[in-house]
Amino acid sequence: MRVIFLAFAILIAAFGDAALAEKRLALVIGNKSYRPAVGALSNPHNDIEIVGAALASLGFSVTMARDVDRLGLYLAIDRHVKAMASAGEGAVGFFYYSGHGSADAERAADFLIPVDVADTAAETLHHASVPLKYIFTELARKAPGTRNFIAFDACRDSLAPAGKSLMKGFIGAAAPPGADMVVAFASAAGAAASDDGTRGGPYSNALAREIVRPLYHLDIFQNIREAVFRATGGKQKPWELNGMAHRVCLHPSCPAVVPSAATVDTSAAVAKVEAERRAAAIRADRLRLPVVEWRSQAMLPANAGAGHQDGVEADPHAAISAALKVRSDGRLSLAALPVGAVVPSARLPEAVSKGVLDAALIWPGALGRQDSAFEPLGGAALDSIAPERYVTWLRADGRRLLGDLYRQAGFDLISMPCGLLAAGGYFYKRRLEQVADIRGVKVRTSSPLSRKVTASLGAQPTSLVAAEQFTALQRGMIDATESFDVDQTLRLGFHEVASNYYQFDPNAVRMLDLVINAKSWNRLDPLLRVVVQSTCDRRLDEAVARIGRRNAALARDLAARGVKVHELPGVLKASYGEASTRVLAGEAERSAAFRKVIDSYQLFRD
Repeated sequence: MRVIFLAFAILIAAFGDAALAEKRLALVIGNKSYRPAVGALSNPHNDIEIVGAALASLGFSVTMARDVDRLGLYLAIDRHVKAMASAGEGAVGFFYYSGHGSADAERAADFLIPVDVADTAAETLHHASVPLKYIFTELARKAPGTRNFIAFDACRDSLAPAGKSLMKGFIGAAAPPGADMVVAFASAAGAAASDDGTRGGPYSNALAREIVRPLYHLDIFQNIREAVFRATGGKQKPWELNGMAHRVCLHPSCPAVVPSAATVDTSAAVAKVEAERRAAAIRADRLRLPVVEWRSQAMLPANAGAGHQDGVEADPHAAISAALKVRSDGRLSLAALPVGAVVPSARLPEAVSKGVLDAALIWPGALGRQDSAFEPLGGAALDSIAPERYVTWLRADGRRLLGDLYRQAGFDLISMPCGLLAAGGYFYKRRLEQVADIRGVKVRTSSPLSRKVTASLGAQPTSLVAAEQFTALQRGMIDATESFDVDQTLRLGFHEVASNYYQFDPNAVRMLDLVINAKSWNRLDPLLRVVVQSTCDRRLDEAVARIGRRNAALARDLAARGVKVHELPGVLKASYGEASTRVLAGEAERSAAFRKVIDSYQLFRD
């Protein structure tokens, strides 16, 4: 990953305190050095220099990134969003991107193209790129109350997309309704932007020149449009979508604004009409599609008693099928088969790969016996990152790594992360106070990595099948057991035998992966593939919120059953952390695949 970050904050004393009352943060990215099949550019590095300098002169703390690959783009955006969220309400953000960009007309989606994209083939280009909507939605969701300018100086006329649905220009998706955001494009919808010039392109020069003037943002972008239109002889016409509730001036000396009673903000209404138009077009397309029902089996049992519990999804498999059916207007659904209906759970990846099933909802961590790299990909890495950052990692790099790992294991599958479950903790018969209390304890755990950690602390791990746990606890065959599904464990009465509950890794989750037979996926209409992808993407975001609610309610529900919920004692927490670090390092040394996964995973740690 070729990334250079240069962060600098320049405060201009002449601006005075009022001009810099709000925090100002900027991220400028210039992608120039593309592979020959994509085409190198001349100006992106010059573009970000002149735009970055202009923003710095206005009091922005500017982060520059040059020649960024796909993972680097996600990381840079993620850090910028996090910084904006920390800056708080009223902060002003500016995101500028110069490089290749493209759009997929079939999916009505825009993309930024990273420098590690191999070629412009339709089947690979956008899967290896970063969706433009990711920037919009992350800022709107994670940094509410901030004001953001987003400028895309992309869609270069030198790009040659290989596919009927691919376009050089952006389609121009609007920012989420209600977000204080201006989204500016260097060229008209569907048109390309010039890379001419020796000291930056026409758009970057106009942008850098106009934003430092004492003008409100509407006038700034109108001036930019006129300047670029003149400079290119009418070939390039910038445009923008304005969602700001009020006029914004980046210069300290803008004239006072007298609000007009006749002024009406119609941006939300326009966005709604546009969304309805696109939805109607998609529904019309769906009517021409055949009806598809995939045979799919679940690896994990449904949580039949979870309907009344906040934050617990009773049957994820059935929920995915219902969501697909609704979002495809009845054109796609799953024949959601229960655990063991066709093959044992351990054989599900093989069954899907061979076409015995079209799909299955599995937990990849269960394949940890085949390759330990499946465990962090499945959500449990001993010292796990927060669920929301895990989801960001999945989208940025984890899903690709998981697909590679399936192939290395001999499975011909499409991986579609489609939900999360809270991972739970451990029920112990006796309370833990120090490291000595865990020595000699017979504990049931399903994870090979966890067994190595507990063994290094002196415990005696075992891997009993789930059905034997309760009897083993009752008869003293084990002293503690892992509980992946706390609610089901309570219904089975485990707490009556082992009433002390601990979470060794509070951030651990179980990712539910909808694995799909490659031939079934390739036969699916492209529009229905988008339905599957967007449905699972939405479910990941919903799951993060649901797990937050579940964790908040967990202590209350456990206490109501007489379970004593304990914080892990500090000395034991430290020893567990040290043991986890040793085990992870050992696995990374032993397995190149594990090292690749964990190195990528650690990049997303706070």
